[in-house]
Amino acid sequence: AAAQQAAAAHRQATANALGVSSQPQQMAQPPQQMAQPPQQMTPQQMAQQQQQRAQAHPAQPMPPQQRMTPEMVQALRNNAQQKQALAAQQAQQAQALQGQAGAAAAQQQAQVAQQ
Repeated sequence: AAAQQAAAAHRQATANALGVSSQPQQMAQPPQQMAQPPQQMTPQQMAQQQQQRAQAHPAQPMPPQQRMTPEMVQALRNNAQQKQALAAQQAQQAQALQGQAGAAAAQQQAQVAQQ
């Protein structure tokens, strides 16, 4: 009975951890169609997304008088780095959540086996 209680408590704690950490994760995502964590996307989906983005923002040749200043280049680089960092962070979070869920399932199976 004690083992069952412990298993139930552990399940509840895991559910809480998953529920609590999965909500802010979705809010933190940038609006560009990144509702699903990067590692779950198939190469096809990624290609589609890139095509959609390319269509949405056709590359316009910049008129020569509008040369980019070093400040503009730096700002763009920083922006890209932040987006990459955010995507990497979300991928890690998603993997960590999957890992937690997997560990919880393995523990439950072990407890069932003991009973």
